[in-house]
Amino acid sequence: LALSAAQQCAANGDYEKAQEFVEKAAQLWPLNPAIKAYSDNMASQANMGTQAALFFDDAYKRKDFRRIYEKRAELAVAFLNDQVRGPELKGVIERMARVEIYLAQESELLAQNNAFAAWEALSAATSFSPDDVELNQRMARLAPRVADFVGRLDQARRYEDGKNYAASLTSFLAAQDLYPASQIARVGVGRVTESIMDQLAPEPPPEAPPAAPAPAATPPAACP
Repeated sequence: LALSAAQQCAANGDYEKAQEFVEKAAQLWPLNPAIKAYSDNMASQANMGTQAALFFDDAYKRKDFRRIYEKRAELAVAFLNDQVRGPELKGVIERMARVEIYLAQESELLAQNNAFAAWEALSAATSFSPDDVELNQRMARLAPRVADFVGRLDQARRYEDGKNYAASLTSFLAAQDLYPASQIARVGVGRVTESIMDQLAPEPPPEAPPAAPAPAATPPAACP
């Protein structure tokens, strides 16, 4: 019973209480072989937890989220009670799940011979994991098929960053001519058009300076 209580405490992350129950079990039955088995199991779990933490910290620092995602089941068990790595792992899993959705979309769109839409799916995935190896390999393979389209989009962004909105609009429209259904081009056209309208809007007239206060009235002289 003491060992069962120790296992329950360990599962809840209360290792100090678990150790108290193990010591109690040893006092009641020092030669109980289950105590050694329990201690060996806890040592093994601690070792696995240490290795998992080292692996995760290294991959997370290098933003190698795919390696983490591939071992998500093992890491989820190891970080069950880790208040820091647990939430970080959850964030990586959610991020990479979105990337996988876009990768699946890219495969389906290529099967439909829609290279432009496939590129836009991959481009959307870069916001979640820009350094993902699989994502970058697919973009490199697809790049020759959409080179003109991507070149015009890149040119439009450069013009926009330089506040040359007219030239940026022209480039976005040229990209839209190549792929009329482009969401990137459509959003870019709307954004740049709004910037142009802001530039053309007349400046409000300067505010008139406040009127000077009227001089105070002079009180009448007192009668002699």
